[in-house]
Amino acid sequence: MKYNKLGKTDIEISEVGFGAWAIALDWWGKKIEEDEAKRMLKKAYDVGINFFETGDLYGKGLSEKLIGEVFKDMRDEVVISTKYGYDFRDVEQIGHK
Repeated sequence: MKYNKLGKTDIEISEVGFGAWAIALDWWGKKIEEDEAKRMLKKAYDVGINFFETGDLYGKGLSEKLIGEVFKDMRDEVVISTKYGYDFRDVEQIGHK
């Protein structure tokens, strides 16, 4: 795995990241059970990935929860990127009237 410095910091980040959207889905695609999702996160780390991307909308927080559980004792060894989203429950989506 190749790594690069993150900005002007001393943090080394893998060139390949793990986008955690799909491990927490319950409404689209094939549902991945939590144990399998945790195995996937661990395997990604084992092959050199230390950058994990998540968001509060990914499974209504499930993605963040899984990443937190897997890496709770390894916080200095991984880079976790997150963001926040919109509350879509009361928003009329474009094109869906």
